[in-house]
Amino acid sequence: MNQEDVKKTMEQICDFPIPATVSWKETAEKSLKGASYERKLLTQTYEGITIHPLYRKEDIAGLPFINVMPGQFPYTRGTSTSLPVKTPWEISQEIRESTPERFHCALKHDIQRGQNSLVIMLDQNAKLGIDPFDGKEAAGKEGLSICNAEDVKTALQSIEAADVPFHVETGEHPLPVFSLFLAALDGSVKELKGSIAADPFGAWVIKGELTYKLEKIFNGMAEIVRWCQEQECPVKTILVSTSPYHNGGASAVEELAYALATAVTYIEELKERRIPPEEAAKKIRFQFSIGSDYFLEIAKLRAARSLWANVMAAYTEDEKARKMNIHARTSSWTKTLYDPYVNILRASSEAFSAAIGQADSIQVSPFDESFQKPTSFSRRIARNTQVILQEEAHIGKTADAAGGSYYIETMTNELAEKAWKLFQEIERKGGMTKAIENGAVQKRVEDISSRKEIDINHRKKVFVGTNQYPDIEENPVSVIPEDDSQEIEEFVQKTTSKKRTEDIEERETRASIVYEGIERAKKGWTLGQIATWCGKQVPGNEITSIEQKRGAERFETLRKNALAFEEKSGEPLKTFLVNLGELRDYKPRADFVTGFFQTGGFKVISENGSLHAQEAVEKAMKAKAPFVVLCGKEEDYSTMAPEIIEGIKKTDPTVTVMIAGKTPDSLHTILTEKGLDGTVSLGSNAYELLKTLQQKKGAEAYEQA
Repeated sequence: MNQEDVKKTMEQICDFPIPATVSWKETAEKSLKGASYERKLLTQTYEGITIHPLYRKEDIAGLPFINVMPGQFPYTRGTSTSLPVKTPWEISQEIRESTPERFHCALKHDIQRGQNSLVIMLDQNAKLGIDPFDGKEAAGKEGLSICNAEDVKTALQSIEAADVPFHVETGEHPLPVFSLFLAALDGSVKELKGSIAADPFGAWVIKGELTYKLEKIFNGMAEIVRWCQEQECPVKTILVSTSPYHNGGASAVEELAYALATAVTYIEELKERRIPPEEAAKKIRFQFSIGSDYFLEIAKLRAARSLWANVMAAYTEDEKARKMNIHARTSSWTKTLYDPYVNILRASSEAFSAAIGQADSIQVSPFDESFQKPTSFSRRIARNTQVILQEEAHIGKTADAAGGSYYIETMTNELAEKAWKLFQEIERKGGMTKAIENGAVQKRVEDISSRKEIDINHRKKVFVGTNQYPDIEENPVSVIPEDDSQEIEEFVQKTTSKKRTEDIEERETRASIVYEGIERAKKGWTLGQIATWCGKQVPGNEITSIEQKRGAERFETLRKNALAFEEKSGEPLKTFLVNLGELRDYKPRADFVTGFFQTGGFKVISENGSLHAQEAVEKAMKAKAPFVVLCGKEEDYSTMAPEIIEGIKKTDPTVTVMIAGKTPDSLHTILTEKGLDGTVSLGSNAYELLKTLQQKKGAEAYEQA
């Protein structure tokens, strides 16, 4: 069959009328049998976006970026047109080892196995400008402990700085950590790739205070940008991270708006310090956490690029300055403690979103990150997730793979419009600094977080294995990280000798503070000494902090309570199901109630259905369970439930008796009079109900922080 024949055949096959949206909607409404189209088929996101069941070509007509090619302003469809690309994005995994020696070994191992970029997570001491010997308790916790430039050299001795990009978040003030790294990497300044960057606002909203005055922080930020210009050092030195807001429970709208407002504040502060906006912009690295809503997250990155391009268009015509550099990190908020291998699937989906959204570098969180220091095994799985996306799925070989999708294009535009509106509101009211100081940012994040919490409590927002479909018999993850406490202690002890006992030389700075900082680091000054020299002080600038959390934590606490109760009392928290009638009559509700209680760590006992009330009472009493739930059809509730409830309460008034599913008001009144304590249904607040039942047994006393 030649091409002309194929064309004729396809025309015959496809020769049918395309229905109008109105016609489709009318047909859809008929299938709903009287139910509301808006209620049944439209859903609302936390961003305030209405999701429709169908998107058509007319939905994207007139969108401002729809006819723009990849690599063209406003870069919605990506900042590059070069295809095919050898490396679509940096596989930029984090190594969270505690001492320089351990870090060096892990880095050498991972770089040889597919990782081509590095995220260096420093411990809290380093970010706060505290030497290991002055912060022994926190040394090596959650990251790498360093004291001076020699420690940095030890940690990075496995790589050539010119070949492997590395990324370091310095904490609120950039200079102390920047000085140590540049002193350690002396001689390769022009070849450095990656970032050694500070995000003072991010640190501020997490801690609720600053240990440097903002003026000193911005002075240091400006001086580092100026130094990099003079030395032709290409590393990015300014970080704008949305993770503090994402992990606080914010929606994509807040993430985008706060990223813009933060970046604009940094640019304006540097502009006052004689750094041109286009030069400041080229030094900014944006970091976005990528959540579980696959299409939304793709749209978020696309919207971010177009928003930033439009912001920078007001400052400069420099194309490089208008292009956003994006690092995407799979979400911490979405990960769970229980059924942790599911985190591998969550991270894979999130990484896929980041890749389709065309992030410049991607970091996949290891599945055990939420409860232990990641092991070499969990790091390998996370790393290979990216390798598979690049080498087997071939993501990145197509420019803007999401382009043209009616759904994604529409969502990109709606996200951009809503984020732009919030950004303008922040700017009208004085900018991001004031918004943080007066608590407007924190309040909005908390409002969204509260809405998510309500949905999680009601199990409308699902965490598989935690608040839905729990595996109550699951065995804990057996891959346990090596104990490094002895090595940390030895490292801290060794660093004590690095502390200078003589007075620190104080003199008027002859050059910029960056030159001075690097020189002092080369002379052996410790991180803490450089931080003090930079103006570190008693914490101030107190604000309301944004609590960093995971969505599943409340249900995880219920499970911990139940386990602790069983260990202390010798028996589990038990719930007995009084099943009424035949299997087909009670099974749907019995299955629902079983899963409902198991999310709180309760052991659920179930037997065959009872055909008589007295039989049901006898089974309930024999089970010796403090909680009893009746499961069956409404007809059985009407005929047997009053007698069963009354019989249980007369035999043991301490037993809590509930019923599965909603009942008519008239029947509910009768059952309540007989002693019914409550109902378990789809509309129940699972967390609050299970917590209340645990309190009745005293299990809450075992709650773990």
